[in-house]
Amino acid sequence: MKCCRLVFVLLISLMSLTSCLEDNLDFPEPDLTRTTSSTALVSLLNTLSNNRDITCFDFVYPLKLRLSNDILIEVASRSALHDISKDQNSGVHVSELAFPVLITSNNQINSIDSEQEFFELLQSCELPTLRTILERTHKQCFDFVYPITLIDIDSTTKPIPSLDDYIQFYYNNQPSNYQPNFVFPFEITRFSRNESITIGNVFELFEQLNSCGSCPDLFFETSQRKALEYQFTATISGASTFDWYVDDVFIQEGTAERNILVKSFDPGDHEVCIKAKSEDCTQGEVYCEAFVVEDPCPQLFFETVKKGYGHYLFEANFEKMFELASYKWYINGTFKEEEGILQGNDSDHKFEYRFDPGSYEVCIKTTTDDCPEGTQYCEQVNVECIQDLNFDWDLETDGYTFTANFELRDEVTYIWSAYLRDELVTSLVREAGSTSSHDFIVLMEQGQSYTICLKQDGGCDERKVCEVFEF
Repeated sequence: MKCCRLVFVLLISLMSLTSCLEDNLDFPEPDLTRTTSSTALVSLLNTLSNNRDITCFDFVYPLKLRLSNDILIEVASRSALHDISKDQNSGVHVSELAFPVLITSNNQINSIDSEQEFFELLQSCELPTLRTILERTHKQCFDFVYPITLIDIDSTTKPIPSLDDYIQFYYNNQPSNYQPNFVFPFEITRFSRNESITIGNVFELFEQLNSCGSCPDLFFETSQRKALEYQFTATISGASTFDWYVDDVFIQEGTAERNILVKSFDPGDHEVCIKAKSEDCTQGEVYCEAFVVEDPCPQLFFETVKKGYGHYLFEANFEKMFELASYKWYINGTFKEEEGILQGNDSDHKFEYRFDPGSYEVCIKTTTDDCPEGTQYCEQVNVECIQDLNFDWDLETDGYTFTANFELRDEVTYIWSAYLRDELVTSLVREAGSTSSHDFIVLMEQGQSYTICLKQDGGCDERKVCEVFEF
């Protein structure tokens, strides 16, 4: 009886199936939506899974995503996308996206038509990508076990046999909008674990990069204690010790408790840095600040005006000139005149002087509370001897009258001398700026020869002019 009953049931089932086919019953067709492998999507979901929201853009839903088990799903809202980002695991995770997708940004709708455009959108929004996270962690937390294989931006497969080849390929041969595209599987070495790990897909790569501890957070504040002396107060987390550097030179080690550096600087450009390492940040993190140390000494200056031969006017002209209590004029180190607030109305910030021929150093100098060692500004003044001295003469009843006749004769001091048989008979000095005449009268004995000389005062003997006269 059981056999007969079983045959009866099978016959009834067959008759029912035949009846359905005859009624043209349609079975569900498989979804043929075309999807593309998307590292940019995995990057975005990785960001969402770390509870970071996206404000730069939003999708126009629904989105069609394909899981690693080849199941196609449709995402209808942002909250659903957030949920999916947290429900992934190494066994089942999102791996592909159906392009194009629409996004809204700044009240506009735009179409993203390719994986490259999606990656560049993340870059423009400054969102974490595989590229940014990889650059932060590579050689800090891990290294690749070479050889590895990458696909360049032109979709060409490139074997990478060594670290040097990776650096050349990644940083030199690929543009800044290149999204790393690995051929899986490959291995990495985690420094903290001292072990090799096989990476089978992009999701697993993100899992390893996410587990890399971040580098220490470093910061310091700068304050000026006094002229040329500064204090730096560091704030650190993620490291027990750190190092201070000034202009690339190691200064001292610091800790969270000993976190202050006090240092004096020379005026000019300087850079102060702190550097710290951690278990997953073997190359170390660096925080630096560049700053300019201003010279606390007044920047003195004066302008030089030539008023005549050997006659100069020096006019002080510098910032805060009218705020200085005192500054002084010197010639060849010898004090000549004082200016500044202490001089009251007598301070005109000018210095006038007539120089004899020679070389001179004219300086202004000052000291202040912030500049106790003093500062100065100097200029060189050179006064040359006159090249062409000359004089005329007239025969008189008792001798001769000699008259100086050369350019600038009113502006220089010159000396007359009369010699009889190498003995000085008489001489005369005419001062520069004098109102007296340029004559030199010499009374002479008849039949005697006299030597008459004219020279400029101030060490100009080599240019002396002499002539012999007989009365």
